[in-house]
Amino acid sequence: MGCASSTEAAPPPPPPPKKPAAPPTKPAAEPTPPTKPAAEPTPTPKPAAEPTPAPKPAAEPTPAPKPAAEPTPAPAGPQLAIQIKYDIDQAEWQAMFDAHATNTEHPSFQGFKLPASRGQFVDESKTMVYHEVGAMKSSLIDCSGVDLMKMGALMGGPSFAALNHACGAEVSPPTMLVDMPTDGPPPSPDVIVFLEVKDFGVWHAGFTEHGTNKSIGGMEVPYSRSEVCDESRTKIYRNGNKLAVCVFDTNPTMGLLMADPAFQASIEKLGVISQTAKPRVALPPPPTGPEPPAPVLKWFDGKPMSEKVDWFVENAADDYSMAFVGEFAPPMPPLDKTKAIGIMKSLVASFPDFGFLNVGAPPASIEGNGAWGLVYSSGTHTGEPFALPNHPPVGPTGNYNKFGPTVCRVFADSTGTKLARVEFEPLKPGPSGPPAFYVANGGVLGAPPAAAPAPAPEMTNLFAVYHTFEEGKAEAWWENMTKLTPEDMGAMAAKQKSLGFVNQYFMPTAPSDSPIYCIWESEKAVTDEEFQTFIDGPDGPGPGSLINKCYRVMPGGFMPPSAFGASDAPAEVKPTTGKLFWIKHDFLEGAAAKFWEQAASMTKEAANEANASHGFYNHYFMPHGMEGPIWCVWESKEALDIDAIRAFIDGPNGPGGGVTFNNDINLIPEGMGIVPSAYFTADA
Repeated sequence: MGCASSTEAAPPPPPPPKKPAAPPTKPAAEPTPPTKPAAEPTPTPKPAAEPTPAPKPAAEPTPAPKPAAEPTPAPAGPQLAIQIKYDIDQAEWQAMFDAHATNTEHPSFQGFKLPASRGQFVDESKTMVYHEVGAMKSSLIDCSGVDLMKMGALMGGPSFAALNHACGAEVSPPTMLVDMPTDGPPPSPDVIVFLEVKDFGVWHAGFTEHGTNKSIGGMEVPYSRSEVCDESRTKIYRNGNKLAVCVFDTNPTMGLLMADPAFQASIEKLGVISQTAKPRVALPPPPTGPEPPAPVLKWFDGKPMSEKVDWFVENAADDYSMAFVGEFAPPMPPLDKTKAIGIMKSLVASFPDFGFLNVGAPPASIEGNGAWGLVYSSGTHTGEPFALPNHPPVGPTGNYNKFGPTVCRVFADSTGTKLARVEFEPLKPGPSGPPAFYVANGGVLGAPPAAAPAPAPEMTNLFAVYHTFEEGKAEAWWENMTKLTPEDMGAMAAKQKSLGFVNQYFMPTAPSDSPIYCIWESEKAVTDEEFQTFIDGPDGPGPGSLINKCYRVMPGGFMPPSAFGASDAPAEVKPTTGKLFWIKHDFLEGAAAKFWEQAASMTKEAANEANASHGFYNHYFMPHGMEGPIWCVWESKEALDIDAIRAFIDGPNGPGGGVTFNNDINLIPEGMGIVPSAYFTADA
C-alpha cells in the first residue's frame, strides 16, 4: 500500500509532536473525501443517517470561534499533517517525540541540541500522533496552530536534520489540512479522514471488505472504495480507537457514495462515532536562494580530497581561512591557506580515501555567497603515519574512521571564483576534525613531542574475541573439551602457534552456555578478515560451535606482553584472594570524548593505585576504538559476589566515575580457563 511520504521530496526532518486532543468530531462519513461530505459543518445535503447533523459542530475546525490563545482577529496557524518513517524502534521514536514537546535537549536526542521545542510553534494541546496499522516504524503527526516560520526554521536547520538522519527518518513534506467545502469539489483529491470508532476490529473488518467490494459489513453499497480513490495508496493510522485514514486521488464518485443511504447505514453499523474529512493542500515550497558559486559546489561534490588537492591550491583565495566553530569545536586554531593546504595534504597522505560524505538534502545557499550542508569526514588509515603539530606520528593502523555529522559552511569570494572560507561546526560532543583522526588511531592529545623520530606504532596484533555458542552446541563443545588431555591441549596450541596465532587468555563464565572472552594475538600483522577466517576455521577454537565476534585492540591501553618469542612453558599463575572477572565497557551516549580527555594523563600505575585503594585491580585495558567498546580483565581483593562488584564498577570510584559506561560484568569461575596471575595474593 502506497503513501504520500517517501515518494515525495522530504524536507528536513519533521518537528516531533506529542499527543493531546482528539481528532475533529462530527458526522459519520466514510474515510474518504466526498464532494460535499455529510461530515462537514453545515451538513446540508446529506442523508438521514448523518449523526447529529447540527448546524455548526462545535468541535469542527472550520469557521470556529477564534482560538482562546488569539485575542485578536488574526487567524490561528494552520493544521498540518506530517507522515514519517524511521529506522529506530517505534517506542524509541515516540519517547523522543514526546520529549520534544517541551525540551530542546534530552537524552533521547542522541546528543543533539534543537533550537526550539515543539510547544514553541504549535498548539501542543491539539497535537496527536497516529501509528500506521501494519507497519511498526511509520507514523502520522497531526498538529494545529502551527507557526510556519518557526517550524520551517527548526525543520530546515542542521541539528534537526542531523537527528533525523541518526534515526533513519524519511519525512514527507507537511501538508495543510483544510475544511471540506459544503458545495463544489474539494481543493485537493488527497484527503485525511479522522474517525473515532467503538471497536477497531469491527470497523477494520468492514473497511477492509469495502476496499475492492461493493459491500460493507455485508451490506451492499453502490461503489467499492477502489472505484472512488487510488486504493493502492490508502493507509490507516491509529491511536487507540481514534484513526486517521489517508486516501488519494479521489474522484466525484466519492460524493455519490457518501450520500447513499445504504452507505450511511453501513458505517453506522461499523460503529463510527464521529468522522471528519480534511483535504490535504500542499504548502508553498520554501524560497530558494541563488545557486551557490562553482567553487562552493565543487567542495560539496562528494569526491575524495585526493582528487581536489591541486584544485584547492589553485582555487583557494590568498586570504582563505578554515576554522572549527561552535560549542563542540575541537581544540584546533583557525588555519590560513598555507596551513590548510598542509593539513589537507597530510590527511590525504595518511588517509588516501579521505573526504567529506554529504548527508541528507543537497547543500543550501546561505547569505555571503556560500552554502551549507551536513557532512561526515571519513578516511581509512592505510597511507603514511599521521601526526598533528607537536605530536608524535601514529599508524598506519588500517582503521576506517568516520566522524559527524557536522555542519559545513563554505563561502566564495566576492567574485564567486575563489574559495574564501570554510567553517565546520560539530553538532554534539565527540571527536571531530584532524584531532579525531589522530586520537582514533592511537594518538594522545597534548602529548609532548617525540624525543626522537621513533618508528610509528603499528596497530596492535591483539584481538579481544567474544565467543558465544551456536544454539544447542554448548554442551557437546564442553564435553569434548573436558576429554582433552594436557598433551592434546598442548598439541592444539602448538598447531595454532605454528599458524601464527596464540590464545593468551581463555576466560569462560557460568553457566556452560554463557559467553567466553579470550585475548588472541597474531604473530604478524593480519587484516581483520584474515583473523576472522582463522578463528572461524578448522584450526580455530570451535568450528561449527562458536560464534566469534572479534575486536582488534587499538594502541594505548594496558596490554599483555607478546606470546611470540616467549617460552612455550606455562608461566606460574598465582591464585587470587578474591575474584577475577571480565567486563565489556560500552560508552554511554556522548561520554567517549570526555573520558579520553581525562584518560590522556592517566598511567596504568596511577589508575591501579586508585583502584587498589578500593580493593580492585585492572589487569588489561583494551579499547577497540575511540567509541568503544573497551575490554578489561579485573580482579577484586575480596571474594565478592557480582552485586558487590557492580556497586564499585558502576559507582563514582569505578571506571568513568559511574557516568561513562554501561558495564557488562562477567565472573570467571574459580579454577577455570587461562587467566592472568593474581595481583591480590595470599602472600602479597
